[in-house]
Amino acid sequence: MPWPISSKRARTTGICGKCRRIYRDRRKHLLDCLAAELPELEIEGTAAGLHVTLRLPSELTRADEAQIVSGLRERGLATEGLGRYSLTAEGPRRLFVGYGRITDGAIASGVRLLAKAVRAAQRHEVGP
Repeated sequence: MPWPISSKRARTTGICGKCRRIYRDRRKHLLDCLAAELPELEIEGTAAGLHVTLRLPSELTRADEAQIVSGLRERGLATEGLGRYSLTAEGPRRLFVGYGRITDGAIASGVRLLAKAVRAAQRHEVGP
């Protein structure tokens, strides 16, 4: 039995279109919040899925990245540091930040926590 609507139409209408709009708007909200709170960070992979990769300031080490991730997890914000996937400790530190399962309302507060954690790591303080 053939599908009742074409795949092109399914991508732009109904549940597929609704999800695309939700995630597009959520990504824009996340990028706007990041630009306001952490304008110095380079954002990579904005069109790569339901996540972005944040390039941390160059002075931060792998240990700083781990501290940021740990501090955020303690406060209920799940993220992943990409340093553990590197064979060397060289190169910029990066964070993997997903937005697929976070509510729109939690994005701004999550980014504020992230900004505090990054700034604390830059000052070599513990936690956000």
